[in-house]
Amino acid sequence: MKITAVIVTCNRLELLLRALKSVSTQIRKPDYVYVISNSTNENFKEEAGICSEFGFELFKNCRTENYAGALNTGIEEVVKRQGIAEGIYFASLDDDDVWLPNYLKEIEASNTGNFDLIVANYLRKSDDEDLLMVLPTQISANDFLQG
Repeated sequence: MKITAVIVTCNRLELLLRALKSVSTQIRKPDYVYVISNSTNENFKEEAGICSEFGFELFKNCRTENYAGALNTGIEEVVKRQGIAEGIYFASLDDDDVWLPNYLKEIEASNTGNFDLIVANYLRKSDDEDLLMVLPTQISANDFLQG
């Protein structure tokens, strides 16, 4: 199993630094890390310095200037550099998110059947809330948009 972490950022240098630290301190390190920027040119230069401190690659979003466009830029880089193959997993986070140190280790340990998709619970934490968002035990096609 190879895991590529994709971090999307937009003009939030302090939050980006925090997100990158959470990725770099994973017990199970990601195999690749790509940071995709929706930031101004001035902040992009600062982001490049921050990313280089961690040894992570930074790319300017070349698609629609929003989160979806940045994720698509990240996916394009994954395909260009790693191809399309079994065992490559894509894990994403926003610049205002953090991963607990065992996040990727738990994802890898949960992949008991070489699944196509692995989805995790997450903790929504702020000054105002501390809420564990738990996934349903079963889902079907009716739980998603169709058409």
